[in-house]
Amino acid sequence: MKIKKNLKYVLNIFFIVVIGWLTVRLLFRGEEFSDIVADLHLAKKSWLAVGAVCVFCYVAGESVIIKYMLRLFEVKTPFRRCLKYSFIGFFFICITPSASGGQPAQMYYMKKDGIKIGFSTLIMLIITIAFKAVQVLLAVAFLLLNFCFI
Repeated sequence: MKIKKNLKYVLNIFFIVVIGWLTVRLLFRGEEFSDIVADLHLAKKSWLAVGAVCVFCYVAGESVIIKYMLRLFEVKTPFRRCLKYSFIGFFFICITPSASGGQPAQMYYMKKDGIKIGFSTLIMLIITIAFKAVQVLLAVAFLLLNFCFI
């Protein structure tokens, strides 16, 4: 039994490494690795750090919403697991066409962790509607504040 568990763990690590390698390979197809490294050296490290912090805050913000909504359904889930769901969604949004794979992947992993599919579907629907509503409100605000630019 222990051997099966270890083999599954090794296969999962191998799968993650292969997916990571394919993702990097596809994202930087047609680019020279030396050019990418040179561009990274030219970039201000402080701006890269600020960008990384902003991405983490965005993902953590979605995690807080997921945790709050799960609590409304009386599902006790640690914040760490909600953070996992958000990072899974962020990853799949980045690698799928039209950013269409994030929510289904999140719902899959929620179901895998024992959360009812109806709850996860409703949570993802509410988050998507809220996100789109904020986008529309920001677009209207920018249109009103700086019409000439738009």
